[in-house]
Amino acid sequence: MIFQLAAEGNGPSKIARRLREMEIVTPGTLEFERTGRTHRYDPSNPCFWLSSTIVYILNNRDYLGHTVNFKTTKKSYKSKKKIRNPEEKQVVFENTHEALVSQETWEIVKKNRENRRGKRVNVALILSAQ
Repeated sequence: MIFQLAAEGNGPSKIARRLREMEIVTPGTLEFERTGRTHRYDPSNPCFWLSSTIVYILNNRDYLGHTVNFKTTKKSYKSKKKIRNPEEKQVVFENTHEALVSQETWEIVKKNRENRRGKRVNVALILSAQ
């Protein structure tokens, strides 16, 4: 549903608002119900979606049925700080599980999001130039 709403041209904030209105529980709430982990669970708002969660879902290639390895690295085995690897260093194993989103929908969403971000960047550049 998230990808369908994004393909229709809705942004992350609008999608999050719609999921809140429909009272759909968040991934953190589902994780709490299944495992008891409270890391991302807010008992006072089990259906409070954040736009950052929507952005994470829309950028996650796992929904295409692919497995992505080496997303992060560390400077040293002593360090606990994770560093995000560029896409060139990530390894993608395609079709490792059933896809939840078609490739066509993924491409439409990706194109829509790039267009939206491009307009915002241009506006920022115009404002900074003035």
